[in-house]
Amino acid sequence: RKAFSLGLEICGTGVRNDFTHADPAKRAESVQLVKNWINVSQKLGGQTVRIFSGTQKPEGHTRQEILEWMIADIRECIDYGTARGIVVALQNHDDFVKTAEHTIEIMEAVKSPWYGLMLDIGSYRTADRYDEIARTIKYAVTWQIKEKVYIKGKETDVDAERLMRLIKE
Repeated sequence: RKAFSLGLEICGTGVRNDFTHADPAKRAESVQLVKNWINVSQKLGGQTVRIFSGTQKPEGHTRQEILEWMIADIRECIDYGTARGIVVALQNHDDFVKTAEHTIEIMEAVKSPWYGLMLDIGSYRTADRYDEIARTIKYAVTWQIKEKVYIKGKETDVDAERLMRLIKE
């Protein structure tokens, strides 16, 4: 109500989940946490809930195995969000998802009109930021625009003009 009375729109909420745990019970907790925050976003009049991939690197498991768990968990969250009119937005966050390739891999594996990318321009840190942004921009449903980006490990001011050109293109 306070946001409404101030003329502010809440575009969505975020959650700090982790779909990279080897333990299915821990992943189920993260799925439930996302569902809870989908409910919050819906109650606040939001349209999105931002999720993360996760930070764990479980020994004895390949990246492909972890990706398969993650995709199943994300799909469950999308199904829940779809029924409530909430778009699930994965944020590339320099965790399991570090590069444009990683982002595209997950975005293409989980195709749904109720799923997209929260494009974090500051979290691509392994190659040319602007190239990675350009390659993943088509998946963006919301953004994390930051003042600084990392180029070759060095924090650098964002080139706002270049970023706007990419967005307009």
